[in-house]
Amino acid sequence: MEISHRTLEQVLVIVPNVEHLDANNTNDLKHQVSELIEQNAATCVVLDLREVQFVDSSGIGSLISLLRTIKSNNGQIALAGVTRTVQSVFEIVRLHKLFDIYDNVDEAVKALA
Repeated sequence: MEISHRTLEQVLVIVPNVEHLDANNTNDLKHQVSELIEQNAATCVVLDLREVQFVDSSGIGSLISLLRTIKSNNGQIALAGVTRTVQSVFEIVRLHKLFDIYDNVDEAVKALA
């Protein structure tokens, strides 16, 4: 999985460059994101999901796993750029109650910074 990242105002912004978060790539996502968080000693993370068009139960599980990991280290995580299709899935499984979701990266960074 290709993941890009950058730091804005001491917030680590991670962009998974995939259309699907599913059983084929969620382990890779968790591993790479966890590694980036550790390398950058990040406590505030934004996952920019603008490229993601589909999320299955494995993808949801990986997001929850990342949430637990970050919160257990007294960190914060937010989602940004969630498409309407993915937002609908998040609402069905009530994931929007666990994550702060913002329209874009700038709003998410501003909220976490």
